[in-house]
Amino acid sequence: MHDQTALLSWFDRNVGRPAQVLTWGASGGGLNAVLLSERLPQRIDGVLAMCGPVAGGSALFGQALDLGFAVRTLLAPELEVVRIADPQANLAQAHQVIATALESPDGRARLALANAFADVPGWSTAHHPRPTDVAEQIRQQTKFVQAVYDQLAWGAHRADLEKQAGGNPTGNTGIDYRGLLARSSERDLVNQAYRDAGLDLGADLAKLAAAPRVKADNAAARWLARVGTPTGRGHQPVVTLHPIGDGVAPEHERTYGDRVDSDRIRQLFVNRGGHCQHTAAEELTALRVLRDRVETGRWPSTSPERLNAEANRFGPELRFLYDWLHGEPGAAAPAFRRCHPAPLPRVA
Repeated sequence: MHDQTALLSWFDRNVGRPAQVLTWGASGGGLNAVLLSERLPQRIDGVLAMCGPVAGGSALFGQALDLGFAVRTLLAPELEVVRIADPQANLAQAHQVIATALESPDGRARLALANAFADVPGWSTAHHPRPTDVAEQIRQQTKFVQAVYDQLAWGAHRADLEKQAGGNPTGNTGIDYRGLLARSSERDLVNQAYRDAGLDLGADLAKLAAAPRVKADNAAARWLARVGTPTGRGHQPVVTLHPIGDGVAPEHERTYGDRVDSDRIRQLFVNRGGHCQHTAAEELTALRVLRDRVETGRWPSTSPERLNAEANRFGPELRFLYDWLHGEPGAAAPAFRRCHPAPLPRVA
């Protein structure tokens, strides 16, 4: 936020004050775009937040804590989830635990339960539909977790956050994990995985209920809420863009969208797995929606049919997509579709 604000000031001094400023970004950049618009309401005219944890840092690190807490309680009590003494060693241990768990039905079921608390979908491939095989869904979930959530749950990102916050900003005191599972988008996968393994889901939920809780430091929690959680208040139009199968769950969009006046937000989704897996054509189409609203004061149609037709007007080079998680390149047809995600299982 500091650097973006400084860049705007530099531009004013050295180039001239722009007539219009749009802010956009992907993943953490999507959250930054929203936060920047709230901090600089007189400078930012519109926001495009793509595939970001726009419910905020408190929600994101709460999800990571729930995931890590479940893995620690059910699979590896030696893992640290807060105040990590050696993040590199702790992360290596977590990866070893996960790799071992993936080899057995019992381990996969417990991984599915942990992943469900963060609403990580059983789909992380950009060029293939969601698999139907339970074990494959859990493998895809877990591959995403190991690539993205691992540092948030067990590694350096968690340690850095606590250093910046001056303490532990997220806890799980009072969290009902049975209720969290009931609100998770992945509860059906969990139920099926436990049936396949012949495990008692109720017994594992009872273990989580009985496990000692992690208490947040109040001052650190207030800091993260203040610097990293959008309020939804403002006057600028906002467009969000998110893959339905993104491991940074599209439920973030619903949680954030519920805070924003419905007249100034449009939330777009593409039917694809993977984090930030939208093509340049789809991103440019979303940007045009924002630009039209900023310049005319009215929203254009955002029906999937119209958006897909707009994206198809771009050349094939802008419909190329590299699935970074699975190392698979390929062409991707425009895939806008309607989606109405639930809120996150818990917000903070």
